[in-house]
Amino acid sequence: MKYKDSEWLRTQYIDNQRSMSDIAKELNVSTSTIKNHIDKLNIEVRNKNIQRSISMDKEKKRLGVKRTMYSSKPKNKYLADKQWLEDKYCKELLSLRDISEILGLKGGRRTIKRALIFHAIPIRDLKDARNVRSNKGPEFRYTNNKDANDLDLIKKMYESGKSINDICKELNISQDAVRHRIKAAKVQVRKSSEHRIGKKHSSETIEKMSKTAVEQILSGERSTNQRGINHIVVYNDKIFRVRSTYEKVYAEYLKKNNIEFEYEATSFSLSNGKTYVPDFYIPSTDTFVEIKGVLSDAQKQKYDIFKSEYPNIKWNIMYKEDLENLQIDVSKLPTVYLLVGAPASGKSWVANQLIDKFDYISYDGNRKKTHLDLLRVPSTKPKLYDPTFKISTVIRRHSDEFNFIIVAIQEDEPTLRARMAERGGKWTDTIMKRNEQVRKRFEKYGNDGFIGNSSDVLVYLSSLVQ
Repeated sequence: MKYKDSEWLRTQYIDNQRSMSDIAKELNVSTSTIKNHIDKLNIEVRNKNIQRSISMDKEKKRLGVKRTMYSSKPKNKYLADKQWLEDKYCKELLSLRDISEILGLKGGRRTIKRALIFHAIPIRDLKDARNVRSNKGPEFRYTNNKDANDLDLIKKMYESGKSINDICKELNISQDAVRHRIKAAKVQVRKSSEHRIGKKHSSETIEKMSKTAVEQILSGERSTNQRGINHIVVYNDKIFRVRSTYEKVYAEYLKKNNIEFEYEATSFSLSNGKTYVPDFYIPSTDTFVEIKGVLSDAQKQKYDIFKSEYPNIKWNIMYKEDLENLQIDVSKLPTVYLLVGAPASGKSWVANQLIDKFDYISYDGNRKKTHLDLLRVPSTKPKLYDPTFKISTVIRRHSDEFNFIIVAIQEDEPTLRARMAERGGKWTDTIMKRNEQVRKRFEKYGNDGFIGNSSDVLVYLSSLVQ
């Protein structure tokens, strides 16, 4: 394996000025393999400017014999004009695609890139290109289709009721291009629900879609929830979808005990202009039942209005504890310990002590979009989660999927100040406000959890896995 030979690799990379990719192709290995061995053998890596100049020199030598090609064709005469290219690419900050579409070149971005290399015009890297796009705003690309560049025409078409899809088909451009032109014309883009106004499926299509969906759900091919949870209940030869796992287990309990029920059958008008639909109605006791995992402030206000305006209605709200009192098994929900605290409270320190005992999902160590997916992965270890969402939000949205237990760290101000100073961070009053918010959230949602300083929390969590 030649790339493991320090002298050979140094000769190829430093003396012969070959790129890592060239060496990798010769040896039939990946570029990362060559890079790793260059680092391992302490060979100095060329910076990007030197590498770019080497690439330009090679490309100029390769394209030198074709220079007359640029002036021989009318469309390509601009490629021989270095000043024109610099003005478009460096001053007007047009992209390679924009310039190629102005010239109507079939070669596209590759042709423009070769011309820039030929004239030794530095090419923007990916980071610079993104910065240019963000600074220019949502401008649309050039096209040879004159109608597609006519903002007034597109504005009239969109305001007349045509959809983005209809416009893109008529003008032969992409949907993103239509959206950019609509925004450039300073027209408010309609919401997806507004696009569907006036459009309805035929009764035959609706029946066919419903039949297919029911068959797939009952066969297990698809779920009724975006998180993969099946919330379908079959009762009295009817199939309906409930909104949470708690509602499903309660419906199954009623079925098992031959208790007749109706699901979301009655709507009550409230004085604030809203309506309230209880989850279940039990005819035998003439009682409405609401199933809840966690009660938000808005929901509490709605229920208070309902009870005051309908005092003669029999109504009951049931939580997890009430379901367990009915011998309903809700233990299938995986337990997740929410590790919360203010900045510098010691969350990372606690988690690092327990890294072998818990499946730790950190705020900083994972992308925000993957947090919930990681929580759903089965594990032999208990889950310890530093939430990226507000505590109340993650509990309210996912309490039907996980059994959340809050573990809150509370430290006094001198301790937090000292730790922030050790980090070299700046102290702000927001830190103590966050500390107080954590305490209030624990008082509201943390009945089964634990609160204490970082050392106490470490002892508590360690006791769970002994």
